[in-house]
Amino acid sequence: MTENPDKPRLLLPFLGPLYAALEPLAYLFLRLTSGLVMAEFGWRKLFGGMARDIEQLFRNLGLEPAVPLAYFTSGLELVGGIAIALGLLTRPLAFMLFVQLMVILVMVMIPRGTGYHLTVVWLGSYALMAVHGGGRLSLDRARNVKRRFPAVAPACIRPVQRTSPCSHGAPSARRWPR
Repeated sequence: MTENPDKPRLLLPFLGPLYAALEPLAYLFLRLTSGLVMAEFGWRKLFGGMARDIEQLFRNLGLEPAVPLAYFTSGLELVGGIAIALGLLTRPLAFMLFVQLMVILVMVMIPRGTGYHLTVVWLGSYALMAVHGGGRLSLDRARNVKRRFPAVAPACIRPVQRTSPCSHGAPSARRWPR
């Protein structure tokens, strides 16, 4: 029997089933913590009196129009963070937050020479989420399951059919996306 080269060898193989069972929960924990902490940053910027500071920072960096940009980025942190915690629209929002954090890293953190370590960790988290999506325990997955397996879909649009009952047994020209 050959081993799967893509699967890492475990130091303690008997823990494999435990790791497999905990993987969705660990990813959920990553999504919840990253999303809720980011949402808290956005909340503080929008409703905690930091909006003017962010506007001034954008002006100092030469990013104009500073006011709409400050509200957009703060709103992205608040709404995007909550949505990521729920696992809703995870890929696009994680990508947007990844880009925002990359700009912050390059334009603010690195020039200051300090405080960029946590930003790099955030970049890794959001890069993973942008590629991996919401995971098993997410609203993205729940929406996708409903779309793929509609309970009361009309017979002519049910997913796994080789012929279409609407065309009287003729092969269906449209395939259901997988």
